[in-house]
Amino acid sequence: MIVHLVALMISAATPVAGQTGTAETPPPPKEKLICSKSVVTGSPARAKRVCQTRAQRDAEIEAARKDYERTRAPQTRNSH
Repeated sequence: MIVHLVALMISAATPVAGQTGTAETPPPPKEKLICSKSVVTGSPARAKRVCQTRAQRDAEIEAARKDYERTRAPQTRNSH
């Protein structure tokens, strides 16, 4: 959920090239949503539909990759 919020904040803060803020410029096109089904934990028969923009999906994948790499890193012990 936090990844979605961060991706949304980044996409909202990024200015669109050539946008001057006048009424004559058309609004930027909406990003296309990518939808997939996600199995609800504890219920093999239930699936939940999840829709995200490409940026949100990429950010979630990147966060999962970093988390995986962090957990796979060799653990060091503090010896006194």
